[in-house]
Amino acid sequence: MGGLSQINWRVAVPAAILALALLLLAFDPIGLRRATQAASLDLASRALPAQLAEDTILIDIDRRALMEAGPWPWPRTLIARVVQAAHESGATQIIFALPLRGEDPAAPQRAIEAWAATGESTATQFITPRLPDTSAVLANVLRETGAALAIATRPGESPAAAADLTTTRFEIGNNRQLDFLPSIAAPALSRIESAEALTLVADGLETDIFGRVTGAALVLRAGDAALPSIATLPLLAATDLSISIEANGRPGGIAFLEPVGIYALIIGTARVQTLTDGSVLLRRDLEVPVISAGDVLARTLPRLEGRTVIIGSTLASVSGTARAPFDGLGVADGLALAAAQVSAGLSPSRPFVLTWFEFLAALLFGGVALYLIYRERPRAGIGIALFMLGLMLGISALILGARGILFDGLAPALVMVLTALGGLATAPNATQGARGRFNHALDGKLPYGIPLRAARNARKMLEHSESRKTTVLMCAIRDFEEIQELYSDDPVGLAGIVTQFQELVAERVRSSGGTVDRYGGASVMAFWNAPFDEPDHPMKACDCALRLIDKLERLNQMIEAQAFRTGKTFAPVHLGIGINTGRTVVGNVGSQHRPDYSAIGETVGIARQLLHSSGRYGPAIIIGEHTYQAVKNRFALLEVDKIAVPAKTYSIRVFALLGNPVVKASPRFRALEEAHESIFEAYRSQNWSLAEALIRECRKLNGAIPSLYDLYDARIRYYRQNPPQNEWDGAFSIPVV
Repeated sequence: MGGLSQINWRVAVPAAILALALLLLAFDPIGLRRATQAASLDLASRALPAQLAEDTILIDIDRRALMEAGPWPWPRTLIARVVQAAHESGATQIIFALPLRGEDPAAPQRAIEAWAATGESTATQFITPRLPDTSAVLANVLRETGAALAIATRPGESPAAAADLTTTRFEIGNNRQLDFLPSIAAPALSRIESAEALTLVADGLETDIFGRVTGAALVLRAGDAALPSIATLPLLAATDLSISIEANGRPGGIAFLEPVGIYALIIGTARVQTLTDGSVLLRRDLEVPVISAGDVLARTLPRLEGRTVIIGSTLASVSGTARAPFDGLGVADGLALAAAQVSAGLSPSRPFVLTWFEFLAALLFGGVALYLIYRERPRAGIGIALFMLGLMLGISALILGARGILFDGLAPALVMVLTALGGLATAPNATQGARGRFNHALDGKLPYGIPLRAARNARKMLEHSESRKTTVLMCAIRDFEEIQELYSDDPVGLAGIVTQFQELVAERVRSSGGTVDRYGGASVMAFWNAPFDEPDHPMKACDCALRLIDKLERLNQMIEAQAFRTGKTFAPVHLGIGINTGRTVVGNVGSQHRPDYSAIGETVGIARQLLHSSGRYGPAIIIGEHTYQAVKNRFALLEVDKIAVPAKTYSIRVFALLGNPVVKASPRFRALEEAHESIFEAYRSQNWSLAEALIRECRKLNGAIPSLYDLYDARIRYYRQNPPQNEWDGAFSIPVV
């Protein structure tokens, strides 16, 4: 069991499906290749422009003919009229492809037998010799016109030739390659007896698992002889009735490794490309003209010189065989299409190299699907597989139309589809571990509406770190030590304050499109623009910070109510916030079993430094210089300091965020902004007296920041005693006690 638990079933199952599909494709033990080839040809030929057959006509005993001549079965004398009319119209070859089971139900002998049963034997003895034998009439017409009878070659179907229409097999001769040919089913020959010869052919039709007519055998094996099919008869009519079989290898050989089987038949001067069993697949871009048998009986059919005529029916009640589903061919139109296709030389060829090419394509496509499954993207695999399915069928149609070559594009595409489906079927259980780790790493952190999107990329997010430009926000409760001391005897109350603070920050961050990173008791870290792109992320972080300050009053009301209930002194909560923009590394900074999606880097360190420094400046929100450059035209900002970056040789300016665009546009803020610019200009030029005078004037303005001015008064006193160096850039690196 331990070994099974280590198996990655998410990949193992589709890999097994891929391996099995490739084996079936290579060695084809169940005839899968023929099914995919037939489907590829069917779909590809439907995409090509239709063309009309010129050498073949189907005479259809349709509903109109039945209405005019009566229900089926017709008297055989009436059938003989149809054959005779086709012959008189100039048909080169006539093939009768309908079952004639038993004795003619409309024969005069049947009426005489019924009359004799009444005891009128004298009359029957006088009339019987003068009545025609309808079966003999039909047989004579068939011999005189050279028409052929078709016998069914599919198991379970009755032969077309009746027992009382005695015929002999039409032998083509023996050949050592006959073992490659399909055999005629025994029921099809059991009712054929040697007698006065009629031309007998096999219909040769082949069907798929749905009963759809997909192809036709050109020659079938009948013992030690071969029997031609309807498809070859038009070509045989113009030759000495000889067929040469081109074959390679021996039966039982591995056709994947080398060409094994029949690959062409030579009929007179015509060379017909075939599959390995001597059959052809039927194209659907060839249309055979159809004439109703009613027109034939009415003698209104056109001249048929040089054409092969198939007499059959597209009605199941007449042919005895129903049409297959999905727009399948019937027996009559299938036979007509097979004869027309071979006669026109349109049978598709199959170069042996395509077998290898299709296998390698299947291996490649299946490998792509397997890779996408490994990357936990089974749905993408399905999408690409369906795209490749359409592409391969398009290529099949292109090659068929341009070169007459059958490229089985369906087989490799189906391998990819099945592999991808296997990955999709195992995805929920297989990705449970990754999703569980993802939920642990990101639960309650991502912006609202993002988790489902992120879950699809859980593996990528947890295993691949990236460098992104982000805006980091650090938020903490100021003077939290005093609150801890106040609640030293009430840990539940202290935990309640911390929980309410964290929920407030998390709700505002996630609502503004940010990701909550770390909860550190009285502090929270968040960032924007990861894991997904967030336009204007510096502005969204600043807006979030202002809204946090606005919501602080509600938090303090809750804390005050809690203090009142417990009899404690109310200590309002004040927030400090540091915001900085820059590049960070985002990804999993935890262990494989306990992941933590977070951001790290210098940008995070500066944001933390701004948070810790915010208390000395007074305003709650302090932002870095890069954030300032991104939002200075929108928010009310005042420069408050220039700080040295730890372990760096440069300093950055920092700013206090005081309000939204409405505050920025107010005259009061403009006056304060101009005064601040004057203070810092005098301060950095080391004009201490002017700086002190400007600070005194600034204290009188609305919105003044007393704690900030106290800080700079102290710094000026320090610098009067300890003048800065000549290259001083305005940064104060020695803390003031």
